[in-house]
Amino acid sequence: MILIADSGSTKTDWVLIDGKDKILTFKTIGLNPVFVNSDNVIQELTKTKITKYAEFIHKIYFYGAGCSSDNRKKIISYPLKKLFANATIIVESDLLGAAISQFGKEDGIIGILGTGSNTGVYKNGKIVKNISSLGYILGDEGSGAAIGKAFIKLLLDNELPENIETKFYNTFNLDLSKIINRIYKEPFPNKFLASFMPFINNNKNNETIKNMLYNSFENFFDKTILKYENYQEKDLRLIGSISFYFSDIIKEICYSKDVKLTSLTKSPLKGLILNYTN
Repeated sequence: MILIADSGSTKTDWVLIDGKDKILTFKTIGLNPVFVNSDNVIQELTKTKITKYAEFIHKIYFYGAGCSSDNRKKIISYPLKKLFANATIIVESDLLGAAISQFGKEDGIIGILGTGSNTGVYKNGKIVKNISSLGYILGDEGSGAAIGKAFIKLLLDNELPENIETKFYNTFNLDLSKIINRIYKEPFPNKFLASFMPFINNNKNNETIKNMLYNSFENFFDKTILKYENYQEKDLRLIGSISFYFSDIIKEICYSKDVKLTSLTKSPLKGLILNYTN
């Protein structure tokens, strides 16, 4: 049996496969080692049904946000080895997982647009060039956290139309004090900011919000994709919920910037399953 995980900062999607059959699919919280520790990994997995299959699992592929260094990878691999003693554990970045999912043995530029954002040039099965996204405070352009932050700034600066502002406060039990507290004093402010994306999506035809979205995605392309050498000649494939739900805007920007966008996919799991079952 093979266990595959795709982990972002908000959630982790897991699938257990035996041959070509799905045995179990489930979700846990995002297991980004920047924000969680090994005990959190064990606590999350022991809540699920996966433990009853533990002795039968011989390989685990964990692709996760934050898994960019050996020390961070160990935060994930150590508890996995503890729970699944018979398994070979492979922990790599979510960016590599996305690239394998979308390109397989082909080459190109991969981009992730979810709670966070990341991009890289994929060649011969490896990420050979990566421009750091710098996280949601300094960068993460085009991500749910960055767009959520831009939206909240418009809201608190009284730059949104009154009807959108009224709709927001009727939808969320928030005021200035609660928003500031959630961002500066409580854990996972990136998830909090990204949580407004469904509301933003529902109101994306409003001119102010539409302009904010265009600016956010243009920043994503200008600060990452357009900096890769010969980007016009390479296929770009984007993955993640943000790229999926805002595909219309992203396609327009790609056309205007001579970017060869060939795929927009919500999740890498289907591609990873195909890769490892074939």
